[in-house]
Amino acid sequence: MTISLRRVAKLTAVTVGLALPAFTQTACEVHGCPDNRLCLFEGGNYSSHTYRFAVGDNDTWYQDNHWIGQGDNQVDNDTSSVVNNSNRWVTVYRDKDYESHSVCIEPGASVQNMSKFVISFAPNTTMDNKASSHEWGSTTAPANGKSNCSFTQNK
Repeated sequence: MTISLRRVAKLTAVTVGLALPAFTQTACEVHGCPDNRLCLFEGGNYSSHTYRFAVGDNDTWYQDNHWIGQGDNQVDNDTSSVVNNSNRWVTVYRDKDYESHSVCIEPGASVQNMSKFVISFAPNTTMDNKASSHEWGSTTAPANGKSNCSFTQNK
């Protein structure tokens, strides 16, 4: 019985393919933000201290949240950059209880500096150091729809 080289090559490829473990994607950090998290950073450019929320963990007021490892330093009104390392939209609001101006952040998008979102032209009226609450949306739209976003950040 003779076996052609072509047949041996096909059998070897099938055998090797079955022997290898299936590829699985591991969690991927973006700017130090773990997979499936919303990360708030005290400094611009994803610097300084951070605070992390799991997907679906809405927060009506950041008053009780403190920067990791920083004791009493509150997250409320002290966020300068944001990473949405998830597959869902998230809306960050200027005021507690999901009120006032908002930034709707697309899945996988990041905001290097919240000061790029200008609320008015009066001094110190950007979204920098103004975030007070957030709520998660779906994979296709922010919680209250895109028409309710003051600003939108795409990838």
